[in-house]
Amino acid sequence: MKRILFVISQLYRGGAENALVNLLKKLSVDEYKLDLIILDNYPVENAVSLIPEIPKSIRVYDAWSNRLHVINRIKRRLHFDLYGDSNYTSAARSFARKTEYDCAIHVGEWISPMFLVKSVKTCKRMCWITICGAGDSFL
Repeated sequence: MKRILFVISQLYRGGAENALVNLLKKLSVDEYKLDLIILDNYPVENAVSLIPEIPKSIRVYDAWSNRLHVINRIKRRLHFDLYGDSNYTSAARSFARKTEYDCAIHVGEWISPMFLVKSVKTCKRMCWITICGAGDSFL
């Protein structure tokens, strides 16, 4: 059985997000063990969350809902301002490091794929970027 990790910044109704949820629904639980890390799913006014639509067989780690304290958010913001990339919560990193994956896939254009490089044990890393307005997705 293959282990696959998907990483996305937010999971609110949108093109890449809908495509990911539809893909997760179609992948066979007999062939794949799937994990999903949502890095910055902070509350957005009038946004529709797709988390309830994710199949129950998929392990989901929502880093925003698992944040520990306001101090962590401030540290993440400072890290972004200083280094230009997100300082993902240590809990999200430890979640990713607990398992060795056959493949890890970064989804979307909102965050850097560096999370996969720095935090995930895998020999295959992919980046699935959606082109806004073009209607095409590339994997």
